[in-house]
Amino acid sequence: MRLQVADIRALIAAGIDGIAISAVKKGWIALRIGKELKEWGKPVVAFDSPLDTDIAQVYIGTHNYLLGKALGEKVNRLKPEGGSFCIQTERPDSPNHNDRIRGIMDGLIKDSDDALKWHNAFGCPIEHYGDFDRAIKQMVRTLTTFKVDTFISTGGGPQFMPKLYRSAISPYQAAIRAGEIIIASIDTIPVQLAYLSEGTSTINVGQRPYQMGKWTATMLKMLTDDEVVPMVINTGLTYCTKENANNCTH
Repeated sequence: MRLQVADIRALIAAGIDGIAISAVKKGWIALRIGKELKEWGKPVVAFDSPLDTDIAQVYIGTHNYLLGKALGEKVNRLKPEGGSFCIQTERPDSPNHNDRIRGIMDGLIKDSDDALKWHNAFGCPIEHYGDFDRAIKQMVRTLTTFKVDTFISTGGGPQFMPKLYRSAISPYQAAIRAGEIIIASIDTIPVQLAYLSEGTSTINVGQRPYQMGKWTATMLKMLTDDEVVPMVINTGLTYCTKENANNCTH
């Protein structure tokens, strides 16, 4: 988050006419350079991770709570008998990942019956801090040491290192295909869809990053032209399983 603030200051000093920001840490930009951004007076757009509304004129991206809730609900339907679960997240001070965790929990445990059948593994949620090798090791440890049968990631996490992920998950492939182990993740990039087809993952609920980028550029242009823009643009979700992995993001 310190490097992000330094980069924003450098861009402003270089004379840019507008900026789109995905905040690394909640509240950090507002605390460190919020006053500078407001006094700068040029278009500021937040995407993927929201900023304070007095800094950014519009937020473009996923409703992170609903993203998590959609994943939690899908897992609950896939495993109606419940089981033990662990949520893996990126970092404890990430606003969008924390909203996803809340959503996952509310989607997974809707009532007292769900609370009785689902058991959160000791020490979870766990954080990998953007270290995907660490994320893979954490996943394996929850499956082996803690015997978790449902592993839920608030992002791509371990799935972003294909060779290591496939090697680590291969001992559990039969159990995943049989529905005995659930691997549920957020994001639907091509390699994650390949995992679904292979049977090394169960379900992915994705954002629409292309739409985020397209709307971000559009909003910067509209703000530059002094046009009225909405405060929030929700870019929607995609739901992917083995059955629709070939066309779920279309």
